[in-house]
Amino acid sequence: MFQPFVWMFKAKDFKSHCFYLFKTQIIFFILGLFFCTIAVPLQDTNPLLSPLSAICGIICLIIPGLFLQGYFWELTENIINRKTDIESSSVYNGKIKEVYTIELPPKKTRKFIWRGIASVFATILLFLPFMILIASTTASTTMAMDFFDVDNLTLIPLYAGAYMFIGLFIPGLLWNYASRNSVVAVWNIFKAI
Repeated sequence: MFQPFVWMFKAKDFKSHCFYLFKTQIIFFILGLFFCTIAVPLQDTNPLLSPLSAICGIICLIIPGLFLQGYFWELTENIINRKTDIESSSVYNGKIKEVYTIELPPKKTRKFIWRGIASVFATILLFLPFMILIASTTASTTMAMDFFDVDNLTLIPLYAGAYMFIGLFIPGLLWNYASRNSVVAVWNIFKAI
């Protein structure tokens, strides 16, 4: 179970990957602060550049979160699609060991940011049907409760069923998104089963 954590620290480029992640986070954070602080003095001199600078600053402050999220999903995809290798001694002694060969994702900043944006949309698409289902059933149930004069205890099994469904299928649907790198993969319930 802890093997993904162990191989990551043993990877030959682990320190350079950590430095790359930290450096990229700091660069975008500094850029975001720079654009946001420039927006205030520009407000008096040029009213058009001030909102543009503020928007650039906000985007630069959002990018580090998207970047880390994209890196997480790329790393998860590499763990899911890992390869196995067989290790044994040159003289057969009955001991054969299966070893996973997992690599850290290549350092591509644009790809990580794009994957982070895609994961946000995938999460929205994942929860949208559940929210619509819960909202519609709540509305219809409350209308029926008003009409038939029933108490709120009838909603408890409905919400329990919805949350059990979400709890059972969310990990499988997120695994499907990570392995296929498709935004609509979160709707493939048959693959999650």
